[in-house]
Amino acid sequence: MADRLGKILLVGITLIFVVTGCKYDLDVSGVVGVSDNVNERFTESTQWNADNGPRLIGSFGREYTILFGGDSHVGGTNNIMQLIDIAHDSFAKAIVIAGDVSTGKSEDYVILDSVLQKMTYVNTCLVAGNHDLYFDGWNSFYKFFGSSTYTMELIVPFGRDLYIFLDTGSGTLGNLQLDWLKDILRTERENYRYVIVTTHLNFFRNRMTGSTNPLNEELLVLLDLFEKHKVNLLISGHDHNRYIEEFGHTTYITLDAMKDDAEQASYLELRVGQDGLNYSFIDF
Repeated sequence: MADRLGKILLVGITLIFVVTGCKYDLDVSGVVGVSDNVNERFTESTQWNADNGPRLIGSFGREYTILFGGDSHVGGTNNIMQLIDIAHDSFAKAIVIAGDVSTGKSEDYVILDSVLQKMTYVNTCLVAGNHDLYFDGWNSFYKFFGSSTYTMELIVPFGRDLYIFLDTGSGTLGNLQLDWLKDILRTERENYRYVIVTTHLNFFRNRMTGSTNPLNEELLVLLDLFEKHKVNLLISGHDHNRYIEEFGHTTYITLDAMKDDAEQASYLELRVGQDGLNYSFIDF
């Protein structure tokens, strides 16, 4: 009897996803199973990092700017094109998109890649979100953009800053990626002024939402890890609703969505200097 009810429930959920999937860009395979997992993606990302070398950015000034956006969900390209223009005009060192860069469809990755090709002088840093994995999207993400787990070092005249990008598209870091993060913070943290981490999955919530929550046990480990190693910022997307939480030494920032039809589309301008980290939300 229990098996029969379980099958009926699964069929019912699947039918809902079939009916609504096009509207919300959902992938039915996400209900019954996925074709990749975070450990496999981490292994592929590690290989890509080894093949392509470290990401290093130099700055001759005492202060530099990085622009952060979340949940572009390309498709639409108006806001991301605006962000590229702003990055060029402001001499930003990089644009970071904190996951859900696409809907996961292969044709949307083609569109996104053609848009990002216009960024002649600005570095692009992307991580995978849950939507980027729909429709077998990881293969397209990896083909066009490579690793979803990596570090970037920004070198200024009087110090170095470390940016860490994590793949939380499956709702968890997985054991391999978590061990990698622990090792970096344990062995490298003392070499940098500031450490800024970017994920897709946001750690804190300020409203009721049906979006994915972090695993409780893993979240506790990460909060303790960030406090122990004095991580300065965690910047994430996913919830489509800006929110800032202070916890110990770390400021946790959740971004608005920057997709074209978002009610409150914005990006975050991060200004980094000897006097600290200063940030502001700027509406499109």
